[in-house]
Amino acid sequence: MSFSVEGHAEVRSGEQRIAGYRQISPNYFRTMRTPLVRGRDFDRRDTTNAPAVVIVNEVFVRQFLAGEERLGRRLQIGGGDHRPAEIIGIVRDVRHDNLAAPPEPELYVPFAQHCWGLGAVVVRMATEPTAMVNAVRKAVLEVDPDQPIYNVRTMEAVLSEAMVDRRVQVWLLGTFAAVAVGLAAIGLYGVMSYAVTQRTREIGIRMALGADRRRVLTLVIRQGMRLALAGASIGLFGALAVIQSIRSLLYEVKPIDPATFLGVTLLLIAVALLACWLPARRAARVAPTVALRYE
Repeated sequence: MSFSVEGHAEVRSGEQRIAGYRQISPNYFRTMRTPLVRGRDFDRRDTTNAPAVVIVNEVFVRQFLAGEERLGRRLQIGGGDHRPAEIIGIVRDVRHDNLAAPPEPELYVPFAQHCWGLGAVVVRMATEPTAMVNAVRKAVLEVDPDQPIYNVRTMEAVLSEAMVDRRVQVWLLGTFAAVAVGLAAIGLYGVMSYAVTQRTREIGIRMALGADRRRVLTLVIRQGMRLALAGASIGLFGALAVIQSIRSLLYEVKPIDPATFLGVTLLLIAVALLACWLPARRAARVAPTVALRYE
């Protein structure tokens, strides 16, 4: 709905200020647990015989009333046939249609003063919501037997439907990430195992000169882990460089999660350790004479 603020300069020709427009009844914010930041909520006195009133959200205040006294300011909402409405309250921002999009400026007007269009009934219950559907339906029909009642859903269902597309994207991304970690682990094991196997002759020479198995294992594992730690460090820096690309897929979650970074790094280091230890242990068990004839 377009609007203008009394006392503000008129916008240029062809432009207009627009904000979301919602008609609500008293206790709507209380039912939806939307905090009232300043002022008061609507009550039964706010009818067509009372002065026109409006409640705005925080985004509205930041965009159109920054640095001004907000409560008591009058808005001309819609065309000139509407009475100027006084701002009596400010509520927290709400994402009504898209959880990923930032909140937009909102105007809330009392249902008793502006009654047109489709409406929805919101009910908060202390019991299981689905068990009370018939009772709510009966209460509505007692007021108006011809009122069609449809699309009855719990808030959990509303949220689930709002996130279904993003949930599929995140599920696919998580699946590909798990496959990538698995392939990286297999590839790392194969490379490290091959590198250690290639050193079987060297291990035989060291053992022939007096090195025991423990020393051989320590040497091979130390050298292999140096490479693994260097690779993990490069991988961490690379991940930090590209992690911002998934920010749009997250809801109030920081893209940099230390637990995830640490967990994946430790997993790959453990795979590298296993890839060094198994072939080195196998080669260290071979008799020096056999190891020297390996190639």
